[in-house]
Amino acid sequence: MNIKLLLYLLCITSLLSACPKPFASHRPDGPSLYSNAFKLDEDAIVKRDTSVDLSKFRFVYLETVTTFYPGKFSFYVRQHLSEMGMRNILNHDEMAALVEGNPELTPFSSLGTPMALKQLSNLVGPILKVTMKLDLPTISSRDIFVEITDLSSGKTLLEIHHRTAVLLYDAQDEVYYPVFNAINAWLIETRKFGGSLPA
Repeated sequence: MNIKLLLYLLCITSLLSACPKPFASHRPDGPSLYSNAFKLDEDAIVKRDTSVDLSKFRFVYLETVTTFYPGKFSFYVRQHLSEMGMRNILNHDEMAALVEGNPELTPFSSLGTPMALKQLSNLVGPILKVTMKLDLPTISSRDIFVEITDLSSGKTLLEIHHRTAVLLYDAQDEVYYPVFNAINAWLIETRKFGGSLPA
């Protein structure tokens, strides 16, 4: 077989293995929401603050960033946040539509600055922002960055940097599930402190 064709097939196979599977079945393992066959490195959780009342938040503002099937990635992340109990999840377009549909919110036509988001959060009710970025530095590695922020105070509540150098088994188990389990564990502990996110 032509060596270039072989390399091309290997690249395509690797890329497809990293594509999130929106309808894959989840395999609970112990207290984890998803399979815990793979765990985060000890230093992957950069910041973790559970001293916040989740019940005060009216909306969850989801921002996803990736060059690899961005629409699917956004849908995939939203689906899993919903499974963790998050409600009223709005992406950028939905938040912009909320602003445009309410005349009293017209000063916030731009959602691109932290100050505008803070003012919006203070006006409509506290907003919890979930940012999730997926980078593909090489064919066989994935980097995920997660930041959960209270927009009213600007305080970062959870920050995760997860890197998988080689995909040996399955992209969901290796890349996504360790991160989702860490977010879910944070939510469980935070709910004990101050209520749950609004239904």
